[in-house]
Amino acid sequence: MKNAIEVEWQKIVKNFRESVTTAMENTEDLVNEGWKKAVQCEVENPCCEYNAVEWQNMQTKIQTLIKLHDEKTAQKETLAIRIAHMKEQCAPPEWNIDWAAYDQKATAMDAALAEGVEVEDTMLLDERLFDEQHQWKDYEDMTEAEKKALENGYWDPVV
Repeated sequence: MKNAIEVEWQKIVKNFRESVTTAMENTEDLVNEGWKKAVQCEVENPCCEYNAVEWQNMQTKIQTLIKLHDEKTAQKETLAIRIAHMKEQCAPPEWNIDWAAYDQKATAMDAALAEGVEVEDTMLLDERLFDEQHQWKDYEDMTEAEKKALENGYWDPVV
């Protein structure tokens, strides 16, 4: 009985090995055939050519954008921490400020202001927010023309 079971399992394992080997060979044949067709397509339709320098420049640009994204994400997190600190430290509890309403209104205002704004302009503002040497001009120190330009979004209140 034991021998019969062993023989049966050996047949199953042998069949399994053969099936796997056959499947691997069939897969390799299909991949090779697909590759031959792709090479032939490229020969007949050379639309996929690329300049190696342009490719490398594009890869460099992608890496630069990834780095910039990471920096901006870190800056956003820093701003969130600073905002939370200001909420805790700069507004006494007796003022009863509804921070949820404030945040909702601020988000709506941000979205409205961001509409039509170029990314580069936003990045310039970000850089100024994180630049320790950057000094902003106080509203009360501005001329009337500067105030009007600022209200219309055309002037940067920099000292």
